[in-house]
Amino acid sequence: MRYIMLISILLFSSGLFAQEELANDYYSKGQFEKALTIYQDLEKKNRRNTTYKLKIIDIYRQLEQIDQAELYLLNLVKINNSPVFLVELGYNFELKNNLIKAKEYYDLANQKLNLTPSYAYNLARAYENHSLLDMAIFVYNRAMEIDSNLNFNIQLARIYGEQGDIEKMFNSYLDFIHINNSYIDHTKRAMSGFISEDSQNEGNQILKRILLKKIQKDPDLLWNELLSWLFIQQKDYRKSFAQEKAIFNRNPESLQRILDLSFIASEQKNFTTATEILNFIIEKSQDLQTKIQAYDKLLNIEAENIDISEYKKIQQKYIKLF
Repeated sequence: MRYIMLISILLFSSGLFAQEELANDYYSKGQFEKALTIYQDLEKKNRRNTTYKLKIIDIYRQLEQIDQAELYLLNLVKINNSPVFLVELGYNFELKNNLIKAKEYYDLANQKLNLTPSYAYNLARAYENHSLLDMAIFVYNRAMEIDSNLNFNIQLARIYGEQGDIEKMFNSYLDFIHINNSYIDHTKRAMSGFISEDSQNEGNQILKRILLKKIQKDPDLLWNELLSWLFIQQKDYRKSFAQEKAIFNRNPESLQRILDLSFIASEQKNFTTATEILNFIIEKSQDLQTKIQAYDKLLNIEAENIDISEYKKIQQKYIKLF
């Protein structure tokens, strides 16, 4: 009996999947009436599926059946507690240029956050889907005010980036990784699209200013690390070295980050700074392997930048090192 039930469930699921694929195909080809019929049938078979409901609403709008969408939504908000449908109903009134009624339903949707802040993500995404970005920003911020355990700063950063508000975007990214250090690399990749090698670039200047303020107010070495990273993007390795020294002096566990910086400076042919960094490593390192790596790189730089007549001098230095 259990196997029969399992087979029945699998057949039912595969049937729904085939129907959904057909409906999506009709939708993509602009055959909205055919797609609507299938989605309505799918919704009857799976009343809890929000995706089908949203597709039906969208198709009514595609067919310019705004009143039909309104009737459908009015029924949904009576039987479904999700604030997403209140947003959809508000947007429907916005399409009819009834902005007062639209605001009424947006306010009702937002009020649901007070009791259930976990609604925030889906609610904000509903606003974003209709380019109501300020409303989405309000929802994310309000949810974090209500529940301090929630962190929507990465979503806020993305929206601020879309709006071109670079300062708020950077601040949101930094607030996010201050709590979620494991996302540092992801955040660097996201921020790198707004900075360049030009230190006078607006994004570079804004990020530098924000990080310097944070360093003054908060002793977290994360800000020094990010400022060092910014200087590397600008190929200003001496300034990056200054930040790395500050990090090491407060947390002298490893010189690996500074060693890596020396390699980057050397690869970029900034031998003066690379040499300065390597000499610092030789002076500070208590680890023989690290010290040997620094000596080796230092001698390689020297060999690369001397006349052939001085090779014997380099050879003697290698022998001394051995």
